[in-house]
Amino acid sequence: FKARERRVRPSLDDKILADWNGLAIAALAMAGRIFDNKEHTAMAERAAEFILTKMTGGEGRLLHTYKDGSAGVQGFLEDYAYLVWGLIELYEAAFEPRWLRKAVELTDQMIELFWDDGAGGFYHTAHDSERLIVRKKEVYDGATPSGNSVAAHNLLRISRLTGDTGLMERAAALASAFASTVRQHPAGYAHLLSAAEAAEKGGREVVVTGDPDGADTEEMLSALHGLYEPDMVVLFKPDDGRGAEIASIAPYTADHSTIEGRATAYVCTGQSCRAPTTDPGEMLRQISARP
Repeated sequence: FKARERRVRPSLDDKILADWNGLAIAALAMAGRIFDNKEHTAMAERAAEFILTKMTGGEGRLLHTYKDGSAGVQGFLEDYAYLVWGLIELYEAAFEPRWLRKAVELTDQMIELFWDDGAGGFYHTAHDSERLIVRKKEVYDGATPSGNSVAAHNLLRISRLTGDTGLMERAAALASAFASTVRQHPAGYAHLLSAAEAAEKGGREVVVTGDPDGADTEEMLSALHGLYEPDMVVLFKPDDGRGAEIASIAPYTADHSTIEGRATAYVCTGQSCRAPTTDPGEMLRQISARP
C-alpha cells in the first residue's frame, strides 16, 4: 500500500454534465415515486435546481458542462432531452407545477434550436452552433437512448399532460423522419420504437384534484404510484392557489374540481374524461378498462 501511495494519482474528472444529470434526475424521481422515498425525490429536486440555476446562460439556454464554479459550452440535444425527461419524472413524483412548466419551456426551446423544419427530427447541435461539415441527427439507442428517442417520449408525455396536440403531431413527424432507418435494423432503435408504440396505442391522462395535505388525496395519488402504466400521465391540480397555475399549463383541466371537497380523479383519454370519482378503487377500474 505504501508503494502504491507513491504512484502518481490519476486525474479526477469532476465536471458536471447537464445530460447525465438529466438521466440521474429521472432515475431518482422515478425511484422516489415508486418506492415512496422522499429522500430520492429531494435529491432529484436539488440536482434539477442546480442545473437550472448554475448551468443556464443567456435567454435561459442550457449549458453542457460545469466545473470550478463556471458553466460553458452551449447545450446539445441530449442536454435538453434528458433534462426534460428528468423534469417530467420529477413533476410526477413531487407535483410541483414549476417542474412541469420548466419542462414545457425547455421543450419549446429545444424545438426552436434543434428541429429540422425540412426533413423532421432533431439535430445534435443547435442552429446557431459552430458551423459543421455535417450536422448529425443521433437516433441510435445504444448504452444510452438517443436524444431523438427521448425527445419523442417527452413530446408525447407533455402533449398528454398539457393538451397540446401540436406536440403529439411533432412526435409523429419525428418517428416518420427516421422510419426507413429503423426498418433496416430495428433492434438498434428500441427506445424510439417504444415511443412509436405509445403514440399508436394512445394513453391515459389522470387528473387528481384535492387538498395537497389531505389523507384522501394521498390515498388517491399513492394508488396511482403503485401502478405500472407506462403510457399514463398523472396531473395533480391542488385546490389551493397552485390549481390556477396547473390550469394555465393544462387548460383542459380548468373545470376539473373536487366533489364535495373530497379528492377527485378524472380518468381521461385524449382529454376526453370519464365521470369523475372520489373512490380510488373506481379510479383504478376506469384506468384498467380499455377505451
